[in-house]
Amino acid sequence: AKLTATATSTVPLVLESVVATSLQPNVLPSVVTQIGGLVMGLAGKLPYLYLAQGPSLTILDATNPVQPKQVGQVILADATVYDVAIEGDMAYLVGPSGLWTVDISDPSAPQQIGYTGQISNAIALVVENGKAYIAAHLLPGSPPGRTGLAIVDVTDPAVPTIAGTLDLAQDVYAVAVRNGLAYLGVPGGMQVVDVSNPAEL
Repeated sequence: AKLTATATSTVPLVLESVVATSLQPNVLPSVVTQIGGLVMGLAGKLPYLYLAQGPSLTILDATNPVQPKQVGQVILADATVYDVAIEGDMAYLVGPSGLWTVDISDPSAPQQIGYTGQISNAIALVVENGKAYIAAHLLPGSPPGRTGLAIVDVTDPAVPTIAGTLDLAQDVYAVAVRNGLAYLGVPGGMQVVDVSNPAEL
């Protein structure tokens, strides 16, 4: 096992007030626009925003952030997609049915080019250097019911391939990766996992 640390915190949440500026004196935070539909995840690569919206990837042009305009959309699933990450000209989305890869080189015409259903009930991901790190509530392999972290090689986005899995015996709800370590949000706090060699998780 590559678990390197577990952390919990009792530090209280501190909310900071918004300070008025000379341009907007006494202005409180407010909604300036709204996009309809269930949005479970989003990512940005200016000037575009990428939304995991219902069963689709929706692309908005946010050149005018107060009035973002939809420029493209592709339906991926028969259920909700939960999260989206961007690397290069590719978008990666996860949901109950697995992982989808979408070519976004033309934001007006996104195209699904790859899919794997080996990972189920995936709710969050991050993509870095050709690897997708996925918080999944159902991992492939035996015994059934494994839950934790899946790493998928997306070097060839058309053929996403499982590179490694780690059964944590608990659900993972959030993931971040830096310098060969994965930081996982779990019910008991945070766990840190060495992912420098996915095949040996």
